[in-house]
Amino acid sequence: MGGSPDAGNLPSRKGDHGNKNGEGTYMNQQRSLAISILASAVIVAGAIVYVGIASHGGSANAENGVAAPSAEHDPYIGNPSAPLTLYYWRDFQCPFCSKFDTQTLPSLVAEYVNTGKLRIVFKDFVFLGSDSATAAGMSHAVWEASPSNYYAWQHAVFSAQGAEGSGWASPANLIAITKSVPGLDATNIVALINKNGSSYQADINADYLDAQRLGIQGTPGFWLDGQAFSGAQPVGFFEQIINADLARS
Repeated sequence: MGGSPDAGNLPSRKGDHGNKNGEGTYMNQQRSLAISILASAVIVAGAIVYVGIASHGGSANAENGVAAPSAEHDPYIGNPSAPLTLYYWRDFQCPFCSKFDTQTLPSLVAEYVNTGKLRIVFKDFVFLGSDSATAAGMSHAVWEASPSNYYAWQHAVFSAQGAEGSGWASPANLIAITKSVPGLDATNIVALINKNGSSYQADINADYLDAQRLGIQGTPGFWLDGQAFSGAQPVGFFEQIINADLARS
């Protein structure tokens, strides 16, 4: 569907490109101090699936020595015992996340994940609307149902990304995308969302609060070996950091 727009054509969520916020960052401008829940309902074969979106506020500064992000309940690829773990926060409607996921991530997987050097943990930073929340909730159900097919599912969703708020990530479209991924049972995944939606919501909220604690305020956001940074950086940017960290490990 629609491609990723250039940095100069993005709306006001674009990052200021200063400090740790890199070029190609969608910034969260929701600043309410309260956490509220906006429920979105999915009707599939007579079932109602509720997936929430949390609106958060506050900020934090990442500093060396703070506790690493949690990987509990989060999808990941790579060996859990790999010497390095890259934590990656994304919103499924963020165009820069799609750019990273489709253009940069495959190279990192081939060079570092498949060789046992890097694990990548996928974390939620949901702030672009109810469709983003529905996609995040479905991602947890896909992970629970079939971890070995999770990465293919996420890549399929980002490859199908359209304009923010256009409806491309509607429940019906996400189910169609899920059906297109070999090895996934969309009916089972919908049943898991119905059954475990509240726990998925708790995990989504925890991921966001983890990001805030570490000073990550936009997508795509990353944490690697004590460093937080943002933006759809090129492969060489990650290679430089990963290779330096591997040399020290």
